[in-house]
Amino acid sequence: RELLDSPVDPNLAAYRELAGRSQLIDTDPMSLAHFAGLLYAAGEYAPAAERYRQLADQLASDQLKGLALFRQAMCRLHLSATDTTLRLDLLQVQEAFAATEGGVRARRKHTDLEYAEGRLVPGEAAATYGELARTAPKKDLRLEAAFKLALVSARMGDHAASVDQLMTLLREFRSGDLRTEAEALLLEQLPGLLADLVARKEYVRALVL
Repeated sequence: RELLDSPVDPNLAAYRELAGRSQLIDTDPMSLAHFAGLLYAAGEYAPAAERYRQLADQLASDQLKGLALFRQAMCRLHLSATDTTLRLDLLQVQEAFAATEGGVRARRKHTDLEYAEGRLVPGEAAATYGELARTAPKKDLRLEAAFKLALVSARMGDHAASVDQLMTLLREFRSGDLRTEAEALLLEQLPGLLADLVARKEYVRALVL
């Protein structure tokens, strides 16, 4: 897994120089992963996509190959975010590597894009995010999916469900980048939901919130 989680390295120029005079990077997956990650971080998406393609060709593990192809698809999206045909890359990764982290990340990103552009109805997006919140293989993916589920519920006007989902998120994820956003979304919805519950004389439920 560490192969694809290369830290940002200030020596991109050194990798580029080495690639120009030696085939070492092209034949060593670890070096190739570092180089691709550096190119991506620098916003050089076209060469990064090519390096991720090369990397995927060299990897035997479906787990790592799926991640490399996911990163390649993300590069292509950065290069042409309005070209919806490129999103087929994500769909292909999702289907070919469904049981891997790369496949799950591709499914999440594909759902994000389809929902944001109105090609996926909110109920279907919520179902996908709910499933990923339960089954995604990494904590950060489960947390992000749980937050997006609550956000979609809020946008659908189902504030009771959204509040329940946010409270579950905050209880189950004691740390994480999205806790602040989750707390803000919760506080935004609570006054209106409490007023509605009191108006309907659902006092016990209002007290629990």
